[in-house]
Amino acid sequence: MLHHGFKPNKAIFRALISANCKSGKVSKAFGVFRSMLALGVLEVRDAYLVLLRALLVNKKMLEAAEVILELHGKNLESQNRGMPPNLHARNHLIAGLFRAGQTERAKMIFDIIVKEGPGPNRAIYTAMISGLAERGRLSEAFGLFDTTILRGLTPRKIIYNALFDGCCKTGNLQKAQDLLQKMLQMGIASTKAFNTLIDGFLKNGNVLETKQLLKKMIEGCVEHDQDTYTMLIESLCLDKKYGEALGVLLEMGEKGFVLNRSTCSAIARSFSLKGDTNTDEVCLVIKAMTRFGWISDSTTFSDLLKDSKVAYLDLIIPLLPSFRSIVTTEPVRSDKKDISITARVKKRVP
Repeated sequence: MLHHGFKPNKAIFRALISANCKSGKVSKAFGVFRSMLALGVLEVRDAYLVLLRALLVNKKMLEAAEVILELHGKNLESQNRGMPPNLHARNHLIAGLFRAGQTERAKMIFDIIVKEGPGPNRAIYTAMISGLAERGRLSEAFGLFDTTILRGLTPRKIIYNALFDGCCKTGNLQKAQDLLQKMLQMGIASTKAFNTLIDGFLKNGNVLETKQLLKKMIEGCVEHDQDTYTMLIESLCLDKKYGEALGVLLEMGEKGFVLNRSTCSAIARSFSLKGDTNTDEVCLVIKAMTRFGWISDSTTFSDLLKDSKVAYLDLIIPLLPSFRSIVTTEPVRSDKKDISITARVKKRVP
């Protein structure tokens, strides 16, 4: 076309750039862009924006960021000289850079948005705060969070969730708890958020904080789910609070939830060789578990045999529907006189 003296117009260049970006041939798209600049088909800024839009549409975020930074360095006398005019595109650009692990690039783009104006909208703040929080940069994330409030932009639920998750991941449970209290007051606290914090406290062995959180869930009318019940039962059994665990087990069963195998095993392991265990409460817990069919098979019940007192076997045998199938392991003798629990069970099974 050029050989015959014809000069391509901007529509042709747009189509070529877009097609190359779409097919992943970014270097060729840049080549077409350089040709467009050399031929003077468009003003410099407009030529950059043609390339930038094509990159954004085809989710080439890193390349788009480089175009913006390059154009910004040219000091062109034009408002928004290096940014896509669409605020939605700016938001997606920042979010895309965070997803690509380009935190510093995202911050540079955000700084350009702040400098060139108009100021970031709520969606852009959301992308920045969420991205920083997910990467554990909480001081920066909370700084921007405070800025949104000062600017009169009400933070979205997604911002609270991102900050909350960031606090939990970095072990800042007290800060997470403070955030959750605000979320509860605003009516945006979710079951997932409570479960995340409960799990964090349980891993630290803080059963008291767990109970307080569960109380707040009830007071705030936040529904318990499968994970909530599971974590609560495990914590109560490990703390030897079988009476309380029984109540939760019954409530869980009546609501149609299913106790998973790992929790059954955790409960079984808690029936260990401890002198302070109330056998009556253990019996009731076992009855509740068998009532809802949670330990009707040998696999989920095997840990109970390994760790339990022999004295519990008289309680266990009549409660388990198919006890014969449990006795599958080889006897392990602690010495010549004492035989294993499994061997004693064999003698009891008719």
